[in-house]
Amino acid sequence: MPDPPAVRLTLADAAAALRGADNGLSRSIGPPPAGAPNPVQQQVLARALGRPVGDVRVAWLDPAARRSAPRGEVIVLTAAHGGGKALPGGAMLLRMKGGRPMRVVDRLPDGPLGAVLLRLPQPAFAAGVRLSDGRWLTVRPASSLLGGWRWKVLVALAVSLVVLAPLVWIFARRLTRPFRVLARAIDAGLDPPEAQGPRELQEAAGAIVQLRTRLAAESEERLRMLTAVAHDLRTPLTSLKLRLESVAEPQRARMVDDANRMQAMIADVLDFARTADAERRAVAVRDLIAQVVADAPAMTLDDGPEVTVCVGAGLRRAVENLVRNAIDYAGGGRIAVARRGSRR
Repeated sequence: MPDPPAVRLTLADAAAALRGADNGLSRSIGPPPAGAPNPVQQQVLARALGRPVGDVRVAWLDPAARRSAPRGEVIVLTAAHGGGKALPGGAMLLRMKGGRPMRVVDRLPDGPLGAVLLRLPQPAFAAGVRLSDGRWLTVRPASSLLGGWRWKVLVALAVSLVVLAPLVWIFARRLTRPFRVLARAIDAGLDPPEAQGPRELQEAAGAIVQLRTRLAAESEERLRMLTAVAHDLRTPLTSLKLRLESVAEPQRARMVDDANRMQAMIADVLDFARTADAERRAVAVRDLIAQVVADAPAMTLDDGPEVTVCVGAGLRRAVENLVRNAIDYAGGGRIAVARRGSRR
């Protein structure tokens, strides 16, 4: 984007605006224009307005712009800048910027130099004239919030966003894809995929695999300990049941019942240990339930979809327990198989 064009203004435009013409300049009433006055331009503007020089003020809005005016701009020197040469009274020395003095011209503002300066484009300045009540009428270039060059900048930004937004979206999707894959693998209970994505993600995936390995080892260790304890309890429990045969009734019957319950609990623990170590396999749930219901006339199986799940060997025993409880406590019932979303 090129630099915004420099604002240029002529004394003729300022004079017309001070007379009331609507030529796009901003008008205000208040104190005189701030800044260092320009005596030469004040003389030309006062002559154009027909006012005393004391009632006119011209001040640069940006002194740096005046110093950086383009090469070839007319520069007027007073007699004090004439290299010590004596100039005729009221005359001015004219030269081009960067060049040697060219000639002495008529005095301002009546001579030809005054007419040139009146219509010569200059860097932005503020011009003011004193009103009858002592306040100043000041004109200066209008400064709109959204000028031409600002609109160009906004349009360039909008075009850049339109062009870059799809690229940023694609890059963000590619960057976050490994994280989504890792999250889905964790939710599904699977091992993280092969190392991909940023190094931090690879390290996180490796840490998850190690954590799963440690948890699995600890779970297996607890299961082995539980199995060993339950197995060891069977020997003293058998000895206890043998000794209970010598106990008189009715205490013997109650004690035998307690021993039988303990033996059933131990058997359940051992069954759990066996099924926990068993390999999971795909099971057709509806066929399995149909086999269980076939042995229970009080139960019926409703129509429904066929669902296949990957489970251990304990699913059939769980269904048999439910069917037995339904028959014992409700006299029978109905079983339905359904799928809800991703859950089965």
